[in-house]
Amino acid sequence: MGSGTLDTYPVIFDQTNPTLGSNLVVNGTFETPVNNNQWFNFSSPTTAERSTTRAYAGSYSYHIVGDSTNDGTQAAATQFVGDYTVGDVVKITAYVYPITASSNQIKTGVANSSRSITSAYTVVLNEWNKVEYYVTITNTTVNYITFLIAGTSGEFYLDNVSAEIVQGNPAIVFFFF
Repeated sequence: MGSGTLDTYPVIFDQTNPTLGSNLVVNGTFETPVNNNQWFNFSSPTTAERSTTRAYAGSYSYHIVGDSTNDGTQAAATQFVGDYTVGDVVKITAYVYPITASSNQIKTGVANSSRSITSAYTVVLNEWNKVEYYVTITNTTVNYITFLIAGTSGEFYLDNVSAEIVQGNPAIVFFFF
């Protein structure tokens, strides 16, 4: 990044611009049939199926209908075994098309991270919403990603889910006195 002086003290700035690793989610586009090594039901949704009714990209998405709080889906934790270390920062991105949602919210998070699996995320009904957040991994066991109904009932479509480890150092500054 460079060197110079700061208040008459010599300083060196060393920065590696953060980059994203590859997508760790298996079948986050739902373009191939879903199996239990990829996606599980969370709680007891009345519908959890691959659908062509709506798709953000491609031909398919995942359709969730639930009649109780926290009905939804989770990306299976087995997808991420050995991928994370404690302290990793992970960028989660997905597209959600809510038909009905209590308080215009869904719940999404990553188990064993800085964001609870039942954290609320505000969305706009009847359009694709980009859901994006960063988490810090606090424990490397069972790191599944959830997308859940926030109220007592709801319906949404899910597409293009990704989890990418943020790599690089935001900045290191060395001061010489």
